[in-house]
Amino acid sequence: MNNMNTDMQKKVKQDPIIKKWIKNYNANYNSGIFIGDRVKPFAFIQNTRPYAGKPCVLIVAGPSVDKNISILKNFQKNVIILAADVILYKLLENGIQPDFVVNIDPSDMFVRFWNDQNTSELTLMCPTSTHPDVLNAWKGRYIFFNQADISRSEKGKTLREITKRTGGFGSIFNKFFIGATMLQIAKIMELQPAILIGYDFAYSDGKAYCDGFLERKIYDDLYNPETPEHIKQLKKLKKMEIREEVKTRDINGKFIQTTKQFQFYKNSFLKLKEALNIPIVNSTEGGILLGVPCMRLQKSLEKFCLNEINKKDIFKIPKRKRKRKK
Repeated sequence: MNNMNTDMQKKVKQDPIIKKWIKNYNANYNSGIFIGDRVKPFAFIQNTRPYAGKPCVLIVAGPSVDKNISILKNFQKNVIILAADVILYKLLENGIQPDFVVNIDPSDMFVRFWNDQNTSELTLMCPTSTHPDVLNAWKGRYIFFNQADISRSEKGKTLREITKRTGGFGSIFNKFFIGATMLQIAKIMELQPAILIGYDFAYSDGKAYCDGFLERKIYDDLYNPETPEHIKQLKKLKKMEIREEVKTRDINGKFIQTTKQFQFYKNSFLKLKEALNIPIVNSTEGGILLGVPCMRLQKSLEKFCLNEINKKDIFKIPKRKRKRKK
């Protein structure tokens, strides 16, 4: 039995994503980035819960973001904003400063989404296995957590082994896509309700993502930027991003194209929502996330985000003193 378990763990460690996690984690640990004034473990936020009971907005890069993101600016003092790293550029361009920027992918490509933005006043919430280049490019502060899986699974055991040197940092389950990680963060921080923006899980308005996303994700070195050749190539690459695999109905009852992967993400998100039992309002204004109450963003912000939140410097919140046992 022990040999079988050992063989399974070896197999798990050969998974390409796990191999990246291991490589990144070791590099980060050896660099000393987990220590310093700019760093907090997620467990600290979990224990202090500085914004318990306050509403939050979870924003990812779905195509419907372009319909309503500008509305958020006037309410940003009244809501805690958690943004996927790939949407940061869009928020800053609209004068919106997120309270937490969330990363989960071990790749270094995500620097492209904000390397021309000032991140010195922002906080990145990310795994201990985030790519070192991403961490080095970030100029603000960090909140680190460990990636986790089902405790008794071989993946869960492997992840605990990989991150045992930061075992006290706290952990979040890896649930395939960043929107699910952000929902778990909202639950752990006791933020409610969670207002969703950009959770399309489909090609709303015939787009794969919100405007500006693909210009940062895909690039071509064959042609100089803004030349007719470059614009033509970018248009071609954008079309390649849309894979029409499934035709289904959107939240308005109209037919829309999506993929099996998007459907899997959507179904996983709904299962997670039921398991967490957290109040959610879908203010995406597009897409296929049925089974969640839908409300236009303007209305949901006016309903749940009327009062200004005292946004504390969470890095200055004192640790709770443990009571001595008599």
